[in-house]
Amino acid sequence: MMWFPRCESRRTRIGPPGFWGASGLLALALTACSTIDPASEDSAGFAGPSHLTATLVDSTDIYLRWTNNTTEAAGYWIEFTTPGDDFIMLDAVGPEASAFRHRRVARDTKFIYRIRPFFGRASDWARVTTGPAPHEGTRALEVEGPLPPSGGAINRAASKESLRTRSTLTAAAPGALQATLASASSVDLRWEDRADDEDGYLVEMATDRNKAATICALLPPDSTSFRKARLPPATDCNFRVRAFFYGEPSQPVSFSVP
Repeated sequence: MMWFPRCESRRTRIGPPGFWGASGLLALALTACSTIDPASEDSAGFAGPSHLTATLVDSTDIYLRWTNNTTEAAGYWIEFTTPGDDFIMLDAVGPEASAFRHRRVARDTKFIYRIRPFFGRASDWARVTTGPAPHEGTRALEVEGPLPPSGGAINRAASKESLRTRSTLTAAAPGALQATLASASSVDLRWEDRADDEDGYLVEMATDRNKAATICALLPPDSTSFRKARLPPATDCNFRVRAFFYGEPSQPVSFSVP
């Protein structure tokens, strides 16, 4: 399950599994910061996707294709809505993706899609091995979410950098990530916040660093910790954290399923 903060800003939901294995239909609470100045020399580096098209395939699936216009994107959110509603997040795909298949959509419904990039470099990986499977009837530590400050201190860098310029993008990535077991199946993550203009943080997990990571938490700005629970027993778990900001979305495209 993916963890999200509560919010009173725009509602966002995560749908079927994709590149990062996003799952569940949950609410997100992130308020986007200002976007890149179009006149800035960095605007091309953080350009949004274009030429989004939607095609019906296999009678119930909508196939989306678009053109990526930057090599700086960390990934893309697939967003959709129906007339009169707000856009919601359907899934996430990796930075090389330029297509997505929305499966088994409802008939006689008009869908509106757009593709929104997000930008930001990830921290180094931190690895931890979970403990053995608990004995039957043993209650595991299941609570997920941000942790209280360690020793009364908050992990803030002495100076922060902007995510929104390519020259400081790497310096603004989270630093000093640590992963420690809180129980046999729960891991505490703490890191240093080095960005001063992020829209939020992503916690990513992989059992194999050479394969696609899974987004397991989407956190608000200034986050410096997270507890991930319900991990598989006796497993090497690799974590990394990404400060990110949202880019400009593609133009919307509409499609009605007959």
